[in-house]
Formats: sequence, structure tokens, C-alpha cells
Amino acid sequence: MTRLRRRDFLTAAVAGTTAAVVPVASRTTNDAGSPSASGWTTHRGNAGRTGATDAAGPGPDVGTEWSTDPGGSVAEPAVADGTLYLGITTAHTPSASEGYVAAYDPATGEERWRKGGISRPGTLTVGDGTVYVATHGTEDSDGSGFFALDAGTGETRWHRPASFGLEDVVFADGRLYGEAGSDACALDAGTGEVRWRTEGVGGGTCYADGTVYYGTGVALDAADGNSRWNVSGDVGNQWSDDVVQTVGGGTTYGTLSGQDVPTEVQARSAADGSLRWSYSPGSGSYWRFDRLAVANGRVVCLFDDTVHALDAATGEEAWTYEADVQLTSSPTMASGTVYVGGRTDPESESGDAAVVALDATSGERAWRHVFGSWEFEDYGPAAATPVVVGGNVFAATYPEGSAIDYEYTEHADFHVLGSGGGGDGETTTTTSEPSTTTSEGTTTTSGTTTGSRTTTGPRTTTGSRTTTGSRTTTEPPATTSETATATDSTSSASKPTATTTNAKTGAAQSTTTDGLQTTTTAGSTSSGTGTTATDGQTGFGVLSALGGLAGVGAYIRSRLDEED
Repeated sequence: MTRLRRRDFLTAAVAGTTAAVVPVASRTTNDAGSPSASGWTTHRGNAGRTGATDAAGPGPDVGTEWSTDPGGSVAEPAVADGTLYLGITTAHTPSASEGYVAAYDPATGEERWRKGGISRPGTLTVGDGTVYVATHGTEDSDGSGFFALDAGTGETRWHRPASFGLEDVVFADGRLYGEAGSDACALDAGTGEVRWRTEGVGGGTCYADGTVYYGTGVALDAADGNSRWNVSGDVGNQWSDDVVQTVGGGTTYGTLSGQDVPTEVQARSAADGSLRWSYSPGSGSYWRFDRLAVANGRVVCLFDDTVHALDAATGEEAWTYEADVQLTSSPTMASGTVYVGGRTDPESESGDAAVVALDATSGERAWRHVFGSWEFEDYGPAAATPVVVGGNVFAATYPEGSAIDYEYTEHADFHVLGSGGGGDGETTTTTSEPSTTTSEGTTTTSGTTTGSRTTTGPRTTTGSRTTTGSRTTTEPPATTSETATATDSTSSASKPTATTTNAKTGAAQSTTTDGLQTTTTAGSTSSGTGTTATDGQTGFGVLSALGGLAGVGAYIRSRLDEED
């Protein structure tokens, strides 16, 4: 059974992460984990998961380029080689788990292709002309498992069943590195064949300089999966699936947290795992379980509603910024600027979604953009993690605080910010919802974008499909499935107002047996509460897995902890 993720449990319906981007030709410096201005290549931007890019974002005249209602919750925007990729969950209830992956023109929102029938897509990774996506629906769904899609058409190139459990991948040197159930693994990115598998190693995955790092504190040789170092047993009673979150510049950075133990940000040698420094803001601070951002000599982390910037070499506090918004996202660093998403009213569950830009050197606020109100009255919108590419900020909004999963699919929007909007940092975006009809096997969307402030986007209602709300990670004989079947890839005609119809068909599968190497790393651990990476869907967590009152109880407990 898929491990229940601690992050899902503590932040279900409370916080979100954004999913990822990878340039189609991603044999760039991103393979070594360093920032790039050409794209946001995977979850947290690059193979090192640094949450950073060399790209510049909008200036103080920031305004809305375009907005849309994609008909569901947005996993994480991926922007690569002039294409925007989105993974959208259109239905997530005990009886339905549906979604799609689509490609758009990032400048206009024009849809280029759509791949339907994807059961709750998670984070996206793009490399060598392929979009890789793990799903988080049920195993018996036709759209579940792990998909490799052609980045230009959306056609399925190969597929792994949900029982294989593949997720949280990074692309580097023609391979995918990630988790398969409770094991670390490497797959051939072109065929899906397993190259090696190391038992009992888990946590979020990052990569740099021929080494794959896992969240529990294990470093493996990227060539064969053998252990290089293992500090998973050195963390005492603290939760340990965030020991390594990101790697860059010869150092790994992560966080440790536990009951009655102050949360620490730690820096370790990427060569041997030895501790270089640790930082804690104090026992009274609440860590939001967001990801770190590391670039230009800074490590940025969030505690309570305060942004903390640390010296990357020493761990000393460089500056703090007490936000005038409720922080609801992980930070992003781009060309000397820190971006973070939030909601304008920190004292309640109302307010409007906002993105704040801070000077990375001084911590002074450069600008704040407020997206404006929406029609859902129970919870105010909040902004998920901003992604910065090509002078633009890409960000989804969602109903922060809701404990009901379907509200995240019913009330979610997507926005693109740019310079030259004529704004003063307090511009407003309004999104309305036209009607959309969808029947089983067909998806129809419509919408109109006018100017830079007012947008009408698509709203999708999907047919239901029976699900069980769980996934199995018991490994079958290792299989790889390659298909040249074009499923539901279509091209929109001219602009984001175009109507697109896509047939939802299952991709044909053929199987071959992998010759794989299995390695057991002595002393490595894989906690039952699992890895730190989320599936990329804002607000989706353990609620559906536990169901009903149990999920609401988990949410209430997390809110009480936050208030304490």
C-alpha cells in the first residue's frame, strides 16, 4: 500500500506546493541541479530541487497577462521551450478521480493539446521531448499509473501501472530517478526500463553531479544505486523524511522536525553527509512544511507567516520579513528576488490571493500583486507556489483551509503575471465561470480572455468513475509499456477561447520483462509516514484516503496545531 505521507497528513487542505517544469531539451545545467533561465524543469525547478531560477520576473508594474479557470485543481505549472504544461484534477471524490494534462502557449493561453483520462495527475517533469507524470487516483482506473507523454502531441510513449508505485522523479542524463513504492530506483527515460533498484530508501528525490539524494538522508551512486552515505539513523526522534530537500553547490539542505523538538534547517556536505550547520528560529515557531529555496548564497525558509533568509555558508540569519499576508506556498528565488504566494487576510479564512516579491539581498518588499475576489464565499483564495520563467510569474489559486477535496477542483484558477500591466503592485484579476459540458469520453471547454484584467476561463464537469481511494505498491514483475497510440491529443485552433473536444481513450499496453539490479542499503530506513514530496495537487492530502470524518479530524488537528 502507498505510504501515508506525513506532509499530506499535516498539510491536507492547508498548504500546497506547485508541481514542476522541465525544458524539452533538458540536457542543460539543470541536470546538475543548478538554476536555469530557460525553464522550470521539474518540481522545485530543477533536478537539485533548489526552487530557484536565473530567470527574471516582472517588475513593479506587474499586471495580469491572462487568467483561466482550468476546470480543476492545478498540480504545478511546467514551462519548457516555449510551452506551458499543466496537470489538472477535475474530480477527486470517493467515487471519482479524473483529470488531464495539457500544453498551452504561455503568452496567450492557447491550448495546443490535451491528454484526458489521467487519474489525478501529480507533478510534471519534462525532459528530452517527453512529459512525465505520476497519477494519484486508484489502481483499477484506466488513467492511473505513470505516463511518459510526447511533449509535442500528448501521445503516450510508455506507461507503468500504478502497482509499480513510481513517483517524485527527476530527469538527468537520460534517466529518471525517483521512488517506486518504498524503494529508490532509476529508469531509462526513453523506455521506462529499470536500470537499478535499491530497497528501503525513500523520501523526496534530488540529483547533482552523479549522485541521487533521498529525503530520509541517503545518497546513492546514480550509475548503480549503491550507497555513498547514509545519515538516516542519526536524526533521533525527529521526523526524518526531509533530511535532504535540495542540493546545490556541494551542499544538501533539509529540515528536521518532531514532537516537542524545535524544527531545524540543516546543511550537510553533499560528499559525505556530515553536518555543516543548523538553524532554528525557536520552539515557538510553526514550520509550514514548505520547501526550501536556495540560490545566490541564500537559503529561504518559512516559519509562521515570516520569511527567513539564511546565509547558505554559515546558517546565520541574514534577514526576516514578517509578511502582511498569510503565507500559503513554498518560496521561489529568481534572479535576486524571492517570490511567495499568500492570502491578504492572515487573521481569517477570507481575503484575496496574492503574490509578494522581496529583494533577496535585503528582504525589502519589491511589490505585491493581489488577484482579487472570487465567487466562493466559504474560503478566500490563496496563491500556490509562484513559478518564474521568461519574465512571467505562473501561479494557481485555491481555497486555502477547506477540508473538502472537491472544493479544490470546483474553485481553482490559474494566472500569468507579467510586466507592463500598468499596475502599481496592487492590480486585480477577476475570473468568472462559463458553462461547460462533459460526458464520459468527451471533454469540451470554452472561455474568453479579454485584456489584462478580466478573464473568463473554462469550467469542466467530468463523468464519475468508481475508485477505491488507495494504491498498491507491491511490485509485480517489472514491466515497461511502450505505445505509439495517439489517445486524446488535439490542437486548439487559434486562442484560449477555442473549443476543444478530446476523446478519453485508454492507451494500449505491451509488456516486457526488465533485467534489473536490486541493491539493499544497510541501515537505510523508509518510514511508514513516507516522503516529503506531495503529489502536486494543492489541498489534496489524506482526506480522501481516510475518508469523511477522519479526514476532517486530521484537518482540525492540523489547524489547532497551527494556532498553538
